[in-house]
Amino acid sequence: MKRIVILGGGPSQYKCPNTVDDGEIWGINSLAVSYEKIKLDRVFLMHDILSEILFKNHRVVGKLNDMGVPVYTAGPAPILDNNVPFPLAEVMDEFGVAFFLNTIAYMIAFAVMQKPEEIHLYGVDMRPDSGYEHHGQEKGCIEFWCGVATGRNIRVFIPPESFVMKRTMVSNWYAFKPIMSAQGAVELVQQSDRGRYKRYRIAPCDEDGNEFGNAVMITPDGPKYIGVIK
Repeated sequence: MKRIVILGGGPSQYKCPNTVDDGEIWGINSLAVSYEKIKLDRVFLMHDILSEILFKNHRVVGKLNDMGVPVYTAGPAPILDNNVPFPLAEVMDEFGVAFFLNTIAYMIAFAVMQKPEEIHLYGVDMRPDSGYEHHGQEKGCIEFWCGVATGRNIRVFIPPESFVMKRTMVSNWYAFKPIMSAQGAVELVQQSDRGRYKRYRIAPCDEDGNEFGNAVMITPDGPKYIGVIK
């Protein structure tokens, strides 16, 4: 296939296409059932499924079964109609590296094994204000697997809003560019004010990193435009 789109729950998810004709879209965890307009081809639910039911979405099993797509889990999950245990042994045989700090890392590694021309990441932002994703080494883990993909001549597409392969307030060109603000972020809602769903206020960017005129709030119901940036 030409491309695999990996869809996470971060703010840049608003850029994910609803369908792709030349590949597949893979969604993550119970968040996958909230992407009502996006046609997912596979779902990866590597968390404990009981915790997903109790603390995230008690309807997740029924909705995943209704979707009728393969659902990859860390072990057998008979409660899911289309369950596929994640092929960890095959992945280890392929790469020989045990470095998987989150579900996205498993997804990228498995995507590389499908030999696409491109891997696109949406909602995989690893923002510095997102807490454990950025500071718990998960960002570096994702960047490692992006490097593996690049090393196999697979192009990796990352939205400008994402902080994957970026440093906060510092450019990626060591010794060649001065300290600068990272593109994409306009105003970050304090962690204490985000509530359950970690809402962010960001400026949408085009593919060249140019900010659009309106700010957008990413919510569980999709992007909400909230006015012109002053």
